Amino acid sequence: ACGIYAPIKVSAFQAGTVSLGPSALMNCPMTTAVDGWLTEAVQPAALAWFGQPIAGVTDFGAYSCRPVDDIQGNQLSEHSFGNAIDISGFRLMDGTLVTVKHDWSMGSDAERGFLREVLAAACERFKTVLGPGAKYHSDHFHLDLAHHGEDGTSRYCNPRPAGPAPVRAPYSAIMANNQQRPEPYDWRPTGSVSRPAPGPLLDQAPSDVIGQEIEEANVGAN
Repeated sequence: ACGIYAPIKVSAFQAGTVSLGPSALMNCPMTTAVDGWLTEAVQPAALAWFGQPIAGVTDFGAYSCRPVDDIQGNQLSEHSFGNAIDISGFRLMDGTLVTVKHDWSMGSDAERGFLREVLAAACERFKTVLGPGAKYHSDHFHLDLAHHGEDGTSRYCNPRPAGPAPVRAPYSAIMANNQQRPEPYDWRPTGSVSRPAPGPLLDQAPSDVIGQEIEEANVGAN
């Protein structure tokens, strides 16, 4: 049974200052996690690497009702609950588009450094992060909040970051316009719980992640 409790159709983040295209249907925790990742990691990284913030995010979708491996009777993927999103690129304020497909390996030093930093930061915030190096993920970052391990705190990232993402001051256009001092991002206004400390990073892909890779390959072939 696919579905989302209190689904949110998202067309922008950060109080409307960062567009999302196309719009995506997600659950509340996933929406909150992506918004926090943008404020705490993506925007600060864009300022550091490009000297300007991002104005938009491009995606391949979020909610999609489908079983793992596209085999009837298998468990449902995280996309089936609005608990995942596939990010394909970032549009800077000047209109420049940085894409995972091209710029992860063929971009400038700044573009490649930016993408690796935001992926490393995603690995600290989401439960599953897949990108170039993981099968069928050469053109996007798959982010989800799947329950891995007995206590649900374990994480799996492929490619595995070389180290933790740099710690930078959070940023949003609202803060900049109001000339507010950057402070640690407060998750409470969204109604979600605070982000817990990252759980252990798994060495082997959980079974649902392997199935998700096969599933996305099948969907792409169709």
